[in-house]
Amino acid sequence: MKDKIRKEDSLMNNKDNFWSRAFISITVINFALFIGFQMLNTTFTLYISSLGGSEALAGAVACIFSVVSVAFRPVAGWLLDNAGRKWILLLSLAGMCIFSFAYSWVNVLSLAIILRLLQGVVWSAASTAPNTAVCDLIPPRRFGEAMGIFATGPALSMAIGPLLGLTIWQAAGSRPLFWLAAACCFVALILAIFGFSQKEWSVKSPSPASKTINIGSLIDKNALPVSINQLLFNMPYGAVTSFIAIYAISSGIGNSGTFFCLMAVTTVIARLFLGKMADKNLESGAVIAGCISIAIALALLGFGKSSISFMLAALIYGIGFGMVPPTMQALAMRNAPAEKRGAASSTYLCGFDIGIGLGSAVSGFLIKYIGYQHMFLAMLMFVAAAAVFFILRQRRINK
Repeated sequence: MKDKIRKEDSLMNNKDNFWSRAFISITVINFALFIGFQMLNTTFTLYISSLGGSEALAGAVACIFSVVSVAFRPVAGWLLDNAGRKWILLLSLAGMCIFSFAYSWVNVLSLAIILRLLQGVVWSAASTAPNTAVCDLIPPRRFGEAMGIFATGPALSMAIGPLLGLTIWQAAGSRPLFWLAAACCFVALILAIFGFSQKEWSVKSPSPASKTINIGSLIDKNALPVSINQLLFNMPYGAVTSFIAIYAISSGIGNSGTFFCLMAVTTVIARLFLGKMADKNLESGAVIAGCISIAIALALLGFGKSSISFMLAALIYGIGFGMVPPTMQALAMRNAPAEKRGAASSTYLCGFDIGIGLGSAVSGFLIKYIGYQHMFLAMLMFVAAAAVFFILRQRRINK
């Protein structure tokens, strides 16, 4: 009898094991992709300026890039559900590689802008595809833990990508930078080609209704509330990423590079060790604790005027940012049927991106009238709104 129980436990553990060559491959693919993207994203304003563009033009290009990528993300989700994960991932990674390399040979401002906007379309698919493909590899009982590990790549890239990009730009110029960004995407492409078996690429065929492009096939209604919740939560993050550098310089209390490195460290730690909370029905605890962490960090930025408070804010913000997005993504993706995972992933990521963009815009408006410190305190309203929205939604679900 005991042998039978042990055998059943062993089969269950094997069934729930998410570690495989494919899972490691898609995690590394996501990391390499985001490293290349962050290198480009951080230095693209410098590239535009080197071609004779103004700061205003560089900012406008960055804004339009975000709008284009968000606008095409639902289409990318539909293609992932209907054309297949494999080909969309391979084509989008190849596109990111080609565009990144092409910048090194472009010295005309208008052509550089066109390339960047076209890359926004490709980025919408390249960033959605790994998030969708990884969900096909994860057992439901360990979804939160696996997503936490998978999400460490983008978290690390926030610190490594900008630092690497700026260092190469200053030491060697734009061409080696673009070559390295293209090489990162090429590594991701090679892993996508050889890191999966045919069985691991296969997903359930979509229903005939989903082959028609409409609102229902582009947006997953079950993931929409989570997307709205993540939008609210990411608005303070948009404020921090957009203005922490200027705030640090103007106040003389710290360095933005140090801030993002410290934030990345605690983000990775939180995602590695706290992702499994979502698998133990502790989603509410993870999200509320994350919101409290962000609120404390914003209060430190608003009230603190020392380098110690500045660094503490970075560490505590990283804990909150490490806990909430993987939990939210697990909620959005765990119960999505295989044929709707592309739509669910794109719906969630749209909220993620729009929140950052709105946060940047709103915080820029607030700074003009109330200054940096009061702006950070005003961002507490959106953290509170995210927490209240989440609590009300969970109560409605649990009724």
